Amino acid sequence: MNDLQVNGPSPAEIQEIEGLEHSQRIAAAMAPDPTEWAYHGEVIDSGPGGGARCTCGHPIRYIFLIERERDGKKLPIGSVCIDSTVPFLISSGADGLADRLSEARQKLEEDLKEEKRRAREQAAEVEVQELLGFWEVMKEWRLAAWQAGRAGARPYLVGRIYKGLGKPTACSTAGRTAASLTVKLATAYADALHTLRADGNHRFPLPELPEPPERVAEKLEKSGVDISTPMVHNDEEEREMTQVERLDEVKGRLAPGDRDFAESLINAAYRYGLSGAQEEWVGKLVLRAEKGPDADRHQEKVDNVAAIFELMHRAKEHLKYPKVRIQTEGGKTVAFSVAGDRAKHPGSINVTDGRPYGSNRWYGRILEDGSWVMPRTPIDQEVKEAVRKFAEDPARAATAHGKLTGNCCFCRKELTDGRSLAMGYGPVCAGHYGLPWGEERIDAAAEVEV
Repeated sequence: MNDLQVNGPSPAEIQEIEGLEHSQRIAAAMAPDPTEWAYHGEVIDSGPGGGARCTCGHPIRYIFLIERERDGKKLPIGSVCIDSTVPFLISSGADGLADRLSEARQKLEEDLKEEKRRAREQAAEVEVQELLGFWEVMKEWRLAAWQAGRAGARPYLVGRIYKGLGKPTACSTAGRTAASLTVKLATAYADALHTLRADGNHRFPLPELPEPPERVAEKLEKSGVDISTPMVHNDEEEREMTQVERLDEVKGRLAPGDRDFAESLINAAYRYGLSGAQEEWVGKLVLRAEKGPDADRHQEKVDNVAAIFELMHRAKEHLKYPKVRIQTEGGKTVAFSVAGDRAKHPGSINVTDGRPYGSNRWYGRILEDGSWVMPRTPIDQEVKEAVRKFAEDPARAATAHGKLTGNCCFCRKELTDGRSLAMGYGPVCAGHYGLPWGEERIDAAAEVEV
C-alpha cells in the first residue's frame, strides 16, 4: 500500500488537478504516450475507508494497477473510474488497455455479486437451522397442548392447532427454504395464538407458547397478527363452535348426502376453522336436522299425488330408473323421476327440466303427503300447471304429450304405430307403467285435447 501512495497523486497534486476534467487528469498522469501502459490483471482491495485514491484523485476501494513497461511506473485506477477512463484510452489508441480494464471490472462485479450471494446463503443456512429448531419446538408445543386438552376440552380447540406441521420442505436455495419455513411457522404460530385466545376462559391448561424467532415475528407483524395481545375470551368464536357442536349432535337426523357434508364441515371446524360461507351452512344444516330437510324452502300443495307415486312404483318393478318427460304447449320439458336411497327424501318425486344431472334445473320435489318443495328460484306458472295436470291424471298427460310431440313420454321413442299414436305411448311402456293400451282405449285417448 505504501507504493500505491507514492505512485498515486500526492495531496499537493490532488489540489492541482481538482480543476481538471477526469480525462485530463488521467492524460496528465499517463503522458506522454498512453499506449505505453498495460494492465496485467492486478486488483487490490484496499478495504472500506482504506484511504486509497485513483490517479484522478477520486477515493476508491478496488484498485486496478496499470504499469508503464519502460520504467515500471504504476498508476492506480479505481473500479468506478474505469468507465470514464475508457473513452480517453480509445481516443488515444490504447484500445487493448481499455478492453482489458473493462473486462477486469466486469469480472470484479461478477465476483463481488457471487461473494454476496454466498454470504447470503451462509446466513440463510444459519437461519434455516434456527427455524428448524423452532419447528421442533412448535411440534412439541402442539403435542403438549393436545395432550393437555383432549380429556376435558372441546376437541375443536386442540384440533385447530394439532393439524400437524408435517415435514419441513427443502427448496432450491437456503434462502428460499428459510422463506418457506417462515411462512409455515408464522401460520402455525397464528393458529396457536387463535386457540389460546379462543380459550380465554381457560377451559383447559395450555403450555406457555414459546417466543418466535425474529424472522417469524416480523412475518406475523406484517400479516397483522399481534403476538403481544392478551389472551381474551372470544364471544364470536364461542358462538361459531356452539353451532358446530350442535351440528355434531343432530347430524344423525340428516339425509345421507347432508350428513356427509355436515361431517366435512365439523372436521374442518375442528382442524382449520370455518369461513363465513361455511358458518352459514352449519346453521342451515342444524335447521334442517331440527325441523326437517326442507325447513328453509317454500312449499305448495299438489292434489292427487297418489297417482304419480303409483305410476312410478309400478315402473320400478320393471325399470331401474323410471323417468317421465312431459312437454308443455309452450315447449318446456318437465321431467319426473324417483329420488334414490341416498337422497334427502328417498322415494320422493324429483321434478326437473329433463337435462342431464349437473346442467339441469331443479323444479323441486313432491312428497307422498302432497307437499311440493319448491326451489329457491321461482319457477314459471306453465311448469306448475304441467305438474298439477300430470298429478291429476298421468295417463291423460302422457297421451297429450304423445299427440303433441309424436314421441313417447316414457321412452322418448318416435310413435309410428297407429294405435300408439292414438294412445300417445306404446304397448311396452304401457305394460311397464301399468297404463291401459288397446282398442278399448283408442276412443278415450282420441278425446284428449292438445
